[in-house]
Amino acid sequence: MTWTPGDHQIAVLGSGPYCIGSSVEFDWSCVQALKTVGKNGFNTIMINSNPETVSTDYDMSGRLYFEELSLERVLDIVEFEKPEGVIISTGGQISHNLSLPLTQVGVKILGTSPDNIDRAEDDTHFRRCSTRSASISQAGRK
Repeated sequence: MTWTPGDHQIAVLGSGPYCIGSSVEFDWSCVQALKTVGKNGFNTIMINSNPETVSTDYDMSGRLYFEELSLERVLDIVEFEKPEGVIISTGGQISHNLSLPLTQVGVKILGTSPDNIDRAEDDTHFRRCSTRSASISQAGRK
């Protein structure tokens, strides 16, 4: 498949190296994201550093980058490819950790917002939200 950078495309960040508890599920999610994006008429870009995943099979995406999932490498690829957006919510912790820094430099994140990812992963934010939610729920029972 041939296209030029910026041609109606979306990038998906993978999960990087396998860790116990964060491997097959995230890879499956990345594959489903690639398939869905492709079915909706977008060219697909997969960025992942783990060659032992289904998402990094050459026939899964239009463009494939075996690169470390660091802010610098992802920004290099985004600058070159010029995707309309980047899906990070399917890739797991490594991708999630990049969500706020990518947003802060103007990369459009598709799917779950970086602020909501941060709220869910930050214990203090999550606890505060859970406490508030429980208070509202109990107040409604009275």
